[in-house]
Amino acid sequence: LPTTRFYRQVIPFAKSVVSYANCSFITPESWDGGTLEAIFWGTTPTATAGTVRMAISGRVVADGESCDVAGSTLVGVTMSTHEAAYKMMQSDAISFTPAAYTAPSRAGGNKILFQICRYGTYADTLAEDFWLTDVVIRYGVGDD
Repeated sequence: LPTTRFYRQVIPFAKSVVSYANCSFITPESWDGGTLEAIFWGTTPTATAGTVRMAISGRVVADGESCDVAGSTLVGVTMSTHEAAYKMMQSDAISFTPAAYTAPSRAGGNKILFQICRYGTYADTLAEDFWLTDVVIRYGVGDD
């Protein structure tokens, strides 16, 4: 950042195009296997007004299953900028269900693959890059 010289790890999503990023993690043992919620955090490098359309999908993969499988349908949310450079933006929470998995007897402790997308051509009016800084994932907890 120009004033503080702090470095921010960001995923830059280009303007006016549909672009993707992928990530994964091992699901907590306590996950109930149900619906997830995602909240996007990010910023812009200049003082530009507009909206950003972000989306997410997921796929749970257990031991012995292929990683080369389709995820769930992308679910999106629109965020509005604060019209100032480097101001943090937080989306509303959106719910999505990862694509079904077949092998595991329990949901928790498996790998979940995420695809994150900027719909730069759909309900997205921000004429500059969007810097994604974080995605918060909320999950339900099982009884066992």
